[in-house]
Amino acid sequence: MESLSADGADTVGAIIGSEASKQWRGDPYERAMNSYYLGIVNYLRGVHDNALAGFKNAIFVDSSRGDDRFDCDFPPALFLEGLSYRQIGESEMAARSFAAARDLQPFCNAFSAANDGNVVVLIDVGRGPTKVNAGAHGELTRFVAHAEVPTAIEILADDALLGRADRAGDVYVQATTRGGRAFDSVLETKSAVKSGMGAAGVGALVLADDMSRKHQNGMLVVGVALLLTSLAVRAEADTRHWTSLPHEVQLFRSALTPGVHRIEVRPSSGWRVAGPVIQEITVPPQGDVLVYQRVLR
Repeated sequence: MESLSADGADTVGAIIGSEASKQWRGDPYERAMNSYYLGIVNYLRGVHDNALAGFKNAIFVDSSRGDDRFDCDFPPALFLEGLSYRQIGESEMAARSFAAARDLQPFCNAFSAANDGNVVVLIDVGRGPTKVNAGAHGELTRFVAHAEVPTAIEILADDALLGRADRAGDVYVQATTRGGRAFDSVLETKSAVKSGMGAAGVGALVLADDMSRKHQNGMLVVGVALLLTSLAVRAEADTRHWTSLPHEVQLFRSALTPGVHRIEVRPSSGWRVAGPVIQEITVPPQGDVLVYQRVLR
């Protein structure tokens, strides 16, 4: 996903034939999520400078597309950037990142300025958006949301209830609020060519029926050629997408005494934790611990 280059054959094949013939590198939101997860993996490994680099790149990808500039609107990336800054002793930068996340999602308790907890539970919830074709020839793409999430996700430490996780970020919104992809103009042109050639082919065949025999055969050849070309052009947009992404990210933050603790994530009835239900963590005298979980139906 980090590579944006393509060889000539790859590009030409996508223009003449199917867009799906190109090497798949994901939409902007998927590339941003790729860097975001690299940040999470490195944070869990204790490599906080690399974690910071992952979150910073996720923010960069989410806030830029070619010559266009946007503000990053995925609060979990900003919050985890702040957590990583804090781990390497950059408290001022951490405060800025925390404030940016809080401005975007003020109702998430984990982002509260008064919440200075040293344990953060990060939960991927539900099933991410599905990309489907739209338009007369499938030249456009749309995202279908799978918005069902648990009524509540409780967090327990050593069998005692700490509280509930809050919604922190929406992946469906990330997929649907960015600008159109760079290839959309090519697809729209291919769709217009396909429709135009089809109509021209039919028109040529009708016209041939009214022409003298001298010119009739030539017009029939033209009409058939246009129809065959129309059938050969494939305008369908590429609907490949990252199917294991969540619908949303929830966060919980609390303070625990230094030492060993057992953290349990307990979703409401009908939902399950994909990994170990209980994770054992060691809270250090200084610093933060990140716990990751995946909740599915």
